[in-house]
Amino acid sequence: MRKIKYSELLKRTAERSQRSYDQLSTDDAAFLENFIDSRLKRIWEYTDWPDLVLTEKRSYRHQYTPLWYSTATAATELYDANAKRYVVALKDTTNDPSDAAETINGDWGELKSSYNFDDYSDTTSYAVGAQVYYYLTDKYYQVHTAPSGAGYKPATEYGSVPITTTYFTTNSTYWGEIPRFDRYIAYEQSWETNKIGNVTGVFNADPKLDTTSDGINFFLTSQGIQVPNGQNRVWVRHRKRVPDVTHDAHDAAKSDYAVGDVVKYPASGAEFDLYECATAATTQTPGAHADWTLVEVPYIFKDYISSGAAADLLQMDEKVDLALIEENRADLALEHELDKLNRQQKQTEQFNVLTRNN
Repeated sequence: MRKIKYSELLKRTAERSQRSYDQLSTDDAAFLENFIDSRLKRIWEYTDWPDLVLTEKRSYRHQYTPLWYSTATAATELYDANAKRYVVALKDTTNDPSDAAETINGDWGELKSSYNFDDYSDTTSYAVGAQVYYYLTDKYYQVHTAPSGAGYKPATEYGSVPITTTYFTTNSTYWGEIPRFDRYIAYEQSWETNKIGNVTGVFNADPKLDTTSDGINFFLTSQGIQVPNGQNRVWVRHRKRVPDVTHDAHDAAKSDYAVGDVVKYPASGAEFDLYECATAATTQTPGAHADWTLVEVPYIFKDYISSGAAADLLQMDEKVDLALIEENRADLALEHELDKLNRQQKQTEQFNVLTRNN
């Protein structure tokens, strides 16, 4: 994707708002920063621009690798690519989820959307791998370490005396909980580069390469993209999330940057770009290390954003006539890019329709 340098975008906007870029006041720079941010969001989400739409193969949980998970903590959910299944660690473990024969290790349990385990019995001595349903907690459990006999409950009850509230904690010496598997793709997955914005489709194969790919039913929640009947990995078509361009100057002495913080770098000078922090507490230099990612503004947005943000500032100056001129320029810039997309390149939006047989 062709990009425009943020300082160049700011310069264009300043000049169209009757300001000198070299003499831009602190207040005007702050106003323009917010107006640019608003206009970027508006045009970014106006339609599915090809530069911003991705089709990516996604899993519901991170894929297990021995290097990444030299030790997996209890309750960690992962995708075991070796055995093509999702698993949960029943306890802290250094063991792989499965062996070359795809046999699951006793420290791990296979995740499913539903289970049909027998009820726990106080009179049964359970071996490693035994799975039960415990009615007092309404949860499912699996043995990772064999008890010496019967009567070792999956969960221990405790509370206040007199009892007003009762709690249960897993008997982690022998048991690990196996939750019902929630098939969702988080909007932000730490192992993926792109954050998911507007979702337009979920498929059983890559629709760019396979014309027989089928759309899969999905719905959106606060957790992410729910795909209750999806296969182990699916292809998600989505628009990249609009970046935040409100920022501070990079401070080389600062060591408490949070993921998502945006800075300009170099911190001084007429030319600079914006970078988003990808690793908390980094002391690395933006533009020279993977701890920072470049905030990318598509080049095709430059005229709409610069005229639109200039119109916003001129409107605040009560220069209504000049604001109207720039607003009209912004509208024309948007119409021009839409014309190139829809008429000249014939990239009208396509929809996959799911049908139901009666």
